[in-house]
Amino acid sequence: MLRKILDFAHANGWLLLPVEVNRLVLMRLRALIYRSSLNRSDLSLGSRPYIRGTRFIQIGSRFSAGSDLWLEAIHRYEGCTFTPQILIGNNVNVSDAVHIAATTAVYLGDGVLVGSRVIITDHNHGNYSGIQQDGPSVRPAKRPLTSGRRVIIEDNVWIGDGVVVLAGVTIGEGSIIAANAVVSRDIPPACIAAGAPALPIKKYDSNAKCWKRCALKI
Repeated sequence: MLRKILDFAHANGWLLLPVEVNRLVLMRLRALIYRSSLNRSDLSLGSRPYIRGTRFIQIGSRFSAGSDLWLEAIHRYEGCTFTPQILIGNNVNVSDAVHIAATTAVYLGDGVLVGSRVIITDHNHGNYSGIQQDGPSVRPAKRPLTSGRRVIIEDNVWIGDGVVVLAGVTIGEGSIIAANAVVSRDIPPACIAAGAPALPIKKYDSNAKCWKRCALKI
């Protein structure tokens, strides 16, 4: 990593002092390295991004993120190997402190807007249903990560602040997830969903061109 930093600094005419390295320079270097590894010259990143597993991540054009972005395509964890994918479409905007993690696949379509402090994950620490469940005597960090369940967020979805999107769900095109909701089941297209678990509370009527309240289905 140090060699990469020095090479990028030299190529861009930046001066690195041996003891005092300007914080702004380091931020620019980190963003430049991520742009290079993701092959995206138009990537717009806020401060303190952390991107792990760049060879398993594809980002479309005109992506922008606020501070503390955390993208993690997990290839290995506690002796297990995964083949993850994080695919992000064009014109996607995410705010501060967004964490997207995959052991299998997380897809974000075109035009998706993600608020602050949002978690989108396709896995858990440990298995708690079916066979070979993990018990409480094992530290959660040492429990194997689950895999095999995708998260699909279709085009033009808006995810509000504080939302958690869990493994195995699809959020349909044009839907809105209200702040602090927990999405643990599929959300149909063109709906407004709220709560924990998130449920549709409104559906867009294309004929009347308005959002109409719908009955909750639990």
